[in-house]
Amino acid sequence: MIFPGRIFRYAIGDHAGRAETVRYGRLAGVPPHQLDWGD
Repeated sequence: MIFPGRIFRYAIGDHAGRAETVRYGRLAGVPPHQLDWGD
């Protein structure tokens, strides 16, 4: 997942990596429906 100034990479099934990415997205103001993608 790419955000301005930040790139997140995590393996499929890495729940901690995904959670960190979603948490950052929420703090950055990304709408929840845009943070709901499949692994």
